[in-house]
Amino acid sequence: MSNIRDSAESDFFFGYFEKRIRYVRENCLDQIEGTILLCCYLDSLSGYCYGGHTGKARLERFLLEHTGQRDIWKKVSLVLLRQHLESKKLPFYSDMISFLNGLGVRMINFNNLGFNPDVDFETLVNKAERILPAGYLGKLDGDIREFEYSAILWRDYRNMAVHETALPEGRAENLAGKKEPFYSNMNAIAGREVVPIKTCFDIPPEFLLFTIESGLDSFRKSVDEGKCTIEVPPVGWTRRKDSRKRLKDDAEVGYPRFITKPFVSLLSGSDYLLGQAQLSHEKWNSLRNSDDRWHERALSRSCVVASVFFLESITISVLRDFGSLEPWQLPFRLQKKTGLHKRDIDYLPLIERVFLIPYLCADAVDALSREYFDRGSEEFKRMKELIEIRDSFAHSRPVRLRVTITKTGEREFVLDDKFEENFWPLTRMPKDISRINHSHAKLAREIVERVVMHIDEFLGGKLTKNYWMTEERMEFDPEILSASDSCQDEPD
Repeated sequence: MSNIRDSAESDFFFGYFEKRIRYVRENCLDQIEGTILLCCYLDSLSGYCYGGHTGKARLERFLLEHTGQRDIWKKVSLVLLRQHLESKKLPFYSDMISFLNGLGVRMINFNNLGFNPDVDFETLVNKAERILPAGYLGKLDGDIREFEYSAILWRDYRNMAVHETALPEGRAENLAGKKEPFYSNMNAIAGREVVPIKTCFDIPPEFLLFTIESGLDSFRKSVDEGKCTIEVPPVGWTRRKDSRKRLKDDAEVGYPRFITKPFVSLLSGSDYLLGQAQLSHEKWNSLRNSDDRWHERALSRSCVVASVFFLESITISVLRDFGSLEPWQLPFRLQKKTGLHKRDIDYLPLIERVFLIPYLCADAVDALSREYFDRGSEEFKRMKELIEIRDSFAHSRPVRLRVTITKTGEREFVLDDKFEENFWPLTRMPKDISRINHSHAKLAREIVERVVMHIDEFLGGKLTKNYWMTEERMEFDPEILSASDSCQDEPD
């Protein structure tokens, strides 16, 4: 953290941004380059203001606290929200769509270029609660928030401009020279009439320019008055999450870092469980002891879980050891496909982290344009299903099964549960986890082993025998080692 100490430092810091904003205004305001630069400056200012890492929440906070346009940036685009709900084609959203109709969110109204029914989130909720069923809006909270103007700026302008050098398709044409976010209809000619076919939205670059100029002035005033400080990354800070706290701590006190690879233990553990499950199955076949059958199934369930735990552990290790790119450096199409544009990679589903390994560990830029895991392949789908099976173990719920019971004698019955709906469709594992046996455990191991084989292939053979065998290792700072060598006793 660093504070501006005098007017000269203030002039230098804020003058730096003023020069760049002036360049955009004079040279490229109405071009894609202008939007890219303005979004970068806005993101950068929010970083100096609040610190931390780039993100929607930080940018939104700057927009609301420093631009003087809180009422505008808090608005929800009711048109884009309605188009989003209609695209889902689910009966659940029909009540909300009817409610938006009642607010005038109909295409015909936007023939008037000045028409804008948008309101902020709280106002929308207050109006809706009087009409819609109790508890209904709570299920739409996330959908509505995604269409606040600040969220639209982040997702459809900042992210698309910076990561794809593009702006959202179908933006409203600014024929009337609007200076604030606005709507207009996209029209088509039908016979002798001009018919609106879609209502479009746009945030004009002039408004974005005014926003950053207002924000810069407000931020400067707050700094000059001592109300806030300028956040500067500390020495040794890096973007990679697992190394932010790794500044000097261990090296300063002369301690080595002791690093473990838990995935090796998980793999050997699943090997042992599978072997014991198969042994119990053989005992059951020869002795027909019910204890052996119980042991087989208990060991098999543990093997399935350990196999997926192993996959997750090696995924984390590979990303840590071989990652060459930061998640934010990936093309936006990849971020959007995996959900990375909305959440940190540590919180993505395991299947998406596995999918991203070849991209985050790429050695060359052209690797980002290649396809690795085929999401439509049987192999990928089986891996996804196996992870879902592990999740069903972790969050076990009562399972409704289809069975038939046939009476074969006065006191004898046969239960048949071999129906399609009682099994997972691809792996054919039973949804009743008490029926998992050694063959299912073996299948889980095979699926995971093939995934790891592909990961090694994509990485160009980096998962060497040495990488697997060295479960624990010491890491010493070279300076510490040289210092310890020089302190050795000299011979008499």
